[in-house]
Amino acid sequence: MKSYVVLFYCMAVIFNSFSQDKIYFDKDWKETTLQNAEYYRITKKDSISNKYYFKDYYITGQIQMEGQCLSINPEVKDGIFIWYYKNGNKKNESEYKNGSFFKAIKEWNEEGKEIEPSINYYEVGEKPEFPGGTAAMMEWVSANVKYPESAKEKDLEGKVFTQFVVDKTGKVTDVIIIQGAADCFNEEALRVVKSMPDWKPGKLNGKLVKVSFQLPINFMLYPKKKKKQK
Repeated sequence: MKSYVVLFYCMAVIFNSFSQDKIYFDKDWKETTLQNAEYYRITKKDSISNKYYFKDYYITGQIQMEGQCLSINPEVKDGIFIWYYKNGNKKNESEYKNGSFFKAIKEWNEEGKEIEPSINYYEVGEKPEFPGGTAAMMEWVSANVKYPESAKEKDLEGKVFTQFVVDKTGKVTDVIIIQGAADCFNEEALRVVKSMPDWKPGKLNGKLVKVSFQLPINFMLYPKKKKKQK
């Protein structure tokens, strides 16, 4: 009888070490209801390691992404992440360390054929370059970002960390949010980065390569509103 009690207790400890939640998202990855969902996420927290393990699914039930985070608010990716196509084939596999993209491991096309993965910006000998350089890029972003009206009304501020790939032709592709803020900021950051002009592509050992790049976009109200003095 004692052995059964011990076994039951151990199983209970294992079961309770994880908490699980399901969240639904629309096509723009905004949280929504089941009726309007295009994706859903299942999150588990390991009470022993305190890490969050989550999987995103297409509404059909096919897995879309899997990975782990040190925290989910803010989202701090840490470990191996795998993305999938709707047909179930793997899309790409990348590694993150403490919230930052570390390296692309493998990449596949939709038919399942392995293709050349993008390379981390800091690993490239001849780095890709925005027309006119980094200063010109920051000026361009500042000139093209539109502060969301809904955020102005609520005096909201935030910082969005984007990630994208500069392909071998210099085009900006595969734009994603790696650490977001309010939905309105995330949407605007994605819009701006996707509208960037072509870059000068990067090279490694004299050959053109796809290069991954991270760009934080800071949304700050200026000038600050001053409180009325009594």
